[in-house]
Amino acid sequence: MTRKKQNQCEISGPKTATKAIRLKCLDCSAGSITEVEKCQIKDCSLWTRRFGIRPQTALARGKDVAQN
Repeated sequence: MTRKKQNQCEISGPKTATKAIRLKCLDCSAGSITEVEKCQIKDCSLWTRRFGIRPQTALARGKDVAQN
């Protein structure tokens, strides 16, 4: 990706709400993908979408998205 295109992406932000949620989860976890996956804050309203994909897709890929 060219530098100009990268800057345009940063300015325009994420394309979907789910991707925005993913960025928020990464921000909350100090940028650690592993910490996002191991997140224990299950009462967070963003928890089921923390992988940046629909919960059904994450479940099909073997990710833990079941609410307690």
